[in-house]
Amino acid sequence: HSLWSYVNSNSIEFINPLYRNNSNTVITKVSNVQNLHFWSSYYLRWRPDLYVHSCSQTLLQSFSDLQEQHSQQIKKLEAEINQLKEKVIYSKKLLFSNNNNNNINVE
Repeated sequence: HSLWSYVNSNSIEFINPLYRNNSNTVITKVSNVQNLHFWSSYYLRWRPDLYVHSCSQTLLQSFSDLQEQHSQQIKKLEAEINQLKEKVIYSKKLLFSNNNNNNINVE
């Protein structure tokens, strides 16, 4: 048996639940130690006495980030809805004016 077969068949145990894919972010190499951050929510997950506080802070930040993303998405969708409403109104006006022009009888 291979370690990788176990990891692959139990991948949920090894996936970081706090990871969010962000294709717009470029990972750069950090050489300054002051810029390094200890990933406590991941590395302290087996130490509940140390992990709980860190995890709750991370979760609160994650929820706050998600709320902001959802708020931005709602604004974007509302703007799209307004644009579509304007197109419908314009199309109705155009259709109405075309129908009125076609109904004029020239004698």
